[in-house]
Amino acid sequence: RFELVLRQSQMNSGDGFLKVYFYAANYKIEFAEVVLRSGEFVYGQKDFDKNGELSKTILLAPLMDIRVDVDPDAIIKSEPAVEVLVTFEVKHDTITIFYPLDYGGYAAPLFFQDVNSDNSYIVESLAPNVDPRTVGTLMLTPGLINNRLYYINYSNVSFVPDGYYKVIPYVLIQRIDVPAQLLQSLGEGIEQFGLSYLNMPYLRECGTVRVRSD
Repeated sequence: RFELVLRQSQMNSGDGFLKVYFYAANYKIEFAEVVLRSGEFVYGQKDFDKNGELSKTILLAPLMDIRVDVDPDAIIKSEPAVEVLVTFEVKHDTITIFYPLDYGGYAAPLFFQDVNSDNSYIVESLAPNVDPRTVGTLMLTPGLINNRLYYINYSNVSFVPDGYYKVIPYVLIQRIDVPAQLLQSLGEGIEQFGLSYLNMPYLRECGTVRVRSD
């Protein structure tokens, strides 16, 4: 359930209609329209009924599934490295992605996002067997599965506090259908490599790993 609130500038904009977008970065975007008259919502028209409820079902079709598997599920001091397998599967349409390896001064970076707080970290890893044809800007076709295997040992995460973390890769799906203002509303630098990227609304299956210093 959500609630629409007009900004002051919209209240003074007269008559027309607004688009309400439904967006996840790895799904097709959809929208509904609501009528605006004299700075107020008008219900019972377009895509909202007389009670202000959506009158149509919104379904988002997947562009690419993202899955992260971690084995074993703990990074422990003096123990062997864990394997992180990142898998992309393109669904219905050919898409272009940006999927770097070494980037932003980091070697094969991954994001560690604390499952119990807002704390996140950039963690370097090893990815020695990556095919160079799967690095950078790639065009992926439906049915294609892209795998990349990373290795992380305790020396990579020694600065990360003990706890449980989601492991998240940095990947961008290049899109022309998403309004620039929508992306701007998510925060500055949302698509750039850095912790702000984690505010991008991806729907992923992310493996969880425990960091233990004992």
